[in-house]
Amino acid sequence: MKPTALLTPMLALILAGCGGSHTEKAPAPAAQAVRAEVTAAATMPWPRRVEGMGTVEPRVESILAAKAMGYIQAIHAREGDRVSAGQTLVEISARELNAGVEQARATQQEARSAQMEADNAIAAAEAQAALARATHQRMRNLHDRKSLSDQEFDEASARLAAAEAGLRMAQARKQQVSGKIAQASAAVAAAESQLSYLRITAPYAGIVTARMAEPGGLASPGMPLLKLEQTSGYRLVASFPESVLGQVKLGMKIPVEIAAAGIAAEGAVVEIVPRLDPQARTFPVKISLPPDSLLRGGLFGVAHLTGEAAGVIAVPTSAVRTNGQLTTVFVVEDGRAHGRMVQLGEERGGAREVMAGLSAGERYLPDPPASLRDGDPVEVSQ
Repeated sequence: MKPTALLTPMLALILAGCGGSHTEKAPAPAAQAVRAEVTAAATMPWPRRVEGMGTVEPRVESILAAKAMGYIQAIHAREGDRVSAGQTLVEISARELNAGVEQARATQQEARSAQMEADNAIAAAEAQAALARATHQRMRNLHDRKSLSDQEFDEASARLAAAEAGLRMAQARKQQVSGKIAQASAAVAAAESQLSYLRITAPYAGIVTARMAEPGGLASPGMPLLKLEQTSGYRLVASFPESVLGQVKLGMKIPVEIAAAGIAAEGAVVEIVPRLDPQARTFPVKISLPPDSLLRGGLFGVAHLTGEAAGVIAVPTSAVRTNGQLTTVFVVEDGRAHGRMVQLGEERGGAREVMAGLSAGERYLPDPPASLRDGDPVEVSQ
């Protein structure tokens, strides 16, 4: 038998087997149309927000400085400490001032002792003058009746004049002593006032923001020791562009945001600085802030002012689909939904500003279903 005669039936079987296993692929079913509402994009008035960026500042800020020369004995506050009005913050030791107070008090006591002596001298002089007047009157009566010689009457008149002169001298002495007492009292008050310089207290309730000295150091008049800011009156000093100069008025409410403190509230304009920055073309506005324990001087803040309205294209927030950094809106063309990348602006009142990617008149889905995919057919719902 020839080999070719044997291969022919086998090859036929193999080819038959291969042909029997081949099947044609069925066509994919057509996507079902999604029934959804379609809206035409249109321009709408969109008030522009003008931001004023600035820094939180305390309404009152003080640098507590030494008023006397001496060594710092103690400092009772550090940065971040809250203090109350009248609280002792710094104590300074100065022996010279203590000695001066003691000396002034001793002088005052000496003057008061002299005043007692002057009072006794006046009492004695008044008694002598009263006796001299009575004697002189009796002598006058006798002299008028020619019962007393002129010599004796003249001697009585001289004694009266001497007594009255002594009284005047005693009174003058008392005035001198009173003047010395007043001087000594003033010296004591001045010395005690200087002594109060050794104890520095907080002028108001606030927070210590800087400590510029340490115990043991030598303090001199005018030397800064602590920096204190009042916690009951913070303001945001924000710079706005000159284009809104005519819109900002005293007392108007402006939304403010202090991100670091988690504050989003309204503040009132308390001051408008009239001078503009010629480089930045801005002007400062001081806005009062509501009380908050997290407020600190130096925090960054933003104030939002509503400017003039402009015509923009805006879509409902529900029309925007976000995928990572990409934002899309489904646009309907030729009966199918196509994801269009858009650039968005502000979100306001449930709407988003579309800055690029969508033109007026284009039809889009304001609330696309979650299952919608790019290229799916769309049936407009009535």
